[in-house]
Amino acid sequence: MAQHFLMSAAARTVSLKQIARMTDGEARTLFRTIRWPETNGAAVCPHCECPVCYEYSSRNVFKCKACRRQFSETSGTLFAWRKLPIRDYLIAIAIFVNAVKGISALQLGRDLDVQYKTAYVMAHKLREAMASEMRGVVLGGQGRTAEVDGCYVGGHVRPENRKEDRKDRRLAENQTGTRRVVVAIRERNGRTLTQVFESEAASAGFIKARLDRSTILHADESSAWNPLHATFETKRINHQEAYSTEDACTNQAESFFSRLRRAEWGQHHRISGRYLARYAAEMAWREDRRRESNGEQFRSVVSGVLAPPSSGNRAERVSRIDWTGDRFVSALDLTLASEPVRVRRMEVITGDVGRRTWSPEEKERILAEAAVPGAVVSEVARRHGLRPQQVFGWRREARTASRAQEGMVFAPVVLDTMPSSAMPMPKEPPAIEVQIGDAMVRVPAGMDGATVRAVLRAVRASR
Repeated sequence: MAQHFLMSAAARTVSLKQIARMTDGEARTLFRTIRWPETNGAAVCPHCECPVCYEYSSRNVFKCKACRRQFSETSGTLFAWRKLPIRDYLIAIAIFVNAVKGISALQLGRDLDVQYKTAYVMAHKLREAMASEMRGVVLGGQGRTAEVDGCYVGGHVRPENRKEDRKDRRLAENQTGTRRVVVAIRERNGRTLTQVFESEAASAGFIKARLDRSTILHADESSAWNPLHATFETKRINHQEAYSTEDACTNQAESFFSRLRRAEWGQHHRISGRYLARYAAEMAWREDRRRESNGEQFRSVVSGVLAPPSSGNRAERVSRIDWTGDRFVSALDLTLASEPVRVRRMEVITGDVGRRTWSPEEKERILAEAAVPGAVVSEVARRHGLRPQQVFGWRREARTASRAQEGMVFAPVVLDTMPSSAMPMPKEPPAIEVQIGDAMVRVPAGMDGATVRAVLRAVRASR
């Protein structure tokens, strides 16, 4: 009897022990080799794709020769703005891919010695890297066969203790309204696509959009699949009579659902409806790659995380993912969620485009908002999707430009070296008194700031 692939040595090509023994330098080298395979790990600018970059010896940062921007090996990736060492991320990916039924954020946090929120966000980033492989993919084709089926998840209603208090949980008024169905399109000897809906009937548009019309489609006896007959050559199987016949079966779709159930019951115990699409996409990735070694899976996830925005398998990239209290928001919500998603902030980079370009008029308008008495720069920046440092930088540029236009300013200065005790007191006390050596500079109220600065510079230069 032949040995199962998962029990063979070919399935174990990377181990947690190997990664944990890496130094920080070796971990960064591995990251760079996977991100920039064309240059054998040599840095390529993510902004202008210039291959000539300089590396700082004092810190792990590169600088592009062409555009003069600084970046690191994780800039423009899902691991941008990272706080943990790169080796910890490699360890997290190895743990994640080795868990064939998924892994909870609590367990991942204990393995990495990080808090729950850190592990939670990291796990969702890895799920996004997995799901990005199927973004925009159309399954099937001429002569190919696909199976479609649905699996209802969530919405459990706990029965009462006493029999006389129990209600019929099949009735709509006794349900929670949080029950969702995961619809899976699984191509035989191919990939798996998943999506979450409120009912199987609502998935007809999704199936027509993501499955080639020349594909032979297999489905069960549910009436929700009846509209598909007008688009596909559809074969049906009645599960009340048989699970599989020579004409039709949906066993491969059911095999995917068994993995999803094991993840729900054995690892996560409960999956919220708003995140169900993420976990379904993760299980689809695991099911499709179950015959690959863990080393291939490891490299695939790292490539998905570190792929530059202009790569073919990541046409769209969210460069920042925000934790919004009780929500975790990224592009995967917009791609996989069946319901509208409230996004507090999302930055999208498409193609070769880099940072957003602000016109002088827009900068002037934003600086005017920040200059209003009582305005907070951080709030103004957040309102326009900026960082406060950008607003401060624009303010410095504006001041420098105004000084260059005004040119050198000359102000007459008369210095009186008379001792301060012998100096007559003014009728009205000055607003400001500045002592520079043995000279006293009195600034009356209402004097403009440019004149005061010029006077003080002249006094300092004459001492």
